[in-house]
Amino acid sequence: EYDTNNLPKHIARLKEKGVEIIWSVNNPFAVKTLVPVLLKYPNENLVALDDDFIYYKDILNRLYQHALKNPGAIVGLAGKELYRKGNEINMYFRRKKFADITTPSSNIYFLKGSGTFYPAGSIHSKAVDIDKIHEFVPGRGADMWFWAAALAQNSKQICIGNLDKYDVGIPIPENNQTKTRELPTHEAMNARFQRVVDYYGIREKLLGELPDLYSEV
Repeated sequence: EYDTNNLPKHIARLKEKGVEIIWSVNNPFAVKTLVPVLLKYPNENLVALDDDFIYYKDILNRLYQHALKNPGAIVGLAGKELYRKGNEINMYFRRKKFADITTPSSNIYFLKGSGTFYPAGSIHSKAVDIDKIHEFVPGRGADMWFWAAALAQNSKQICIGNLDKYDVGIPIPENNQTKTRELPTHEAMNARFQRVVDYYGIREKLLGELPDLYSEV
């Protein structure tokens, strides 16, 4: 989204390679990775990738091969494993190791831009409400937004990432032009998380399905 429809040259060149540019309206910030495409292609399978990585060449194939074996499932390369503490949930209640193929679907919290395959129909329709996006995740928060939308849709999740590291490509160095525009505190992010959980109506589901850390002691 720019003030005019004049694309920078480095983006315009992508059109020559067959890339479709979809313009966003009322800037949805981080969730624009998926929202404008969902609105235009609601019945298509989608893969979310971020713009701050040079991804390995096999990323799409890895996602696609696992998607073929698991029809209807969301498949991601990197995620964390959530837990609860009694009746308390928090976006930072995560195990130290990354999620993997053995992690139960209901426990997976995908790091969306690391490469995540979303089959058609796997994201709840409430995810494309731009006004609610500005209200609940006005900047950062795309991971929690689509994670909650997947749970609200009762979509199965499969994480195929490595057991002990997060490695999907080469990070692009950050500079004044590429650095994150918004840096909310952990407390602010968790407050967004709580509001998003309630917006999608998944609190009881989480309390019923997430493992209780206290029961493991």
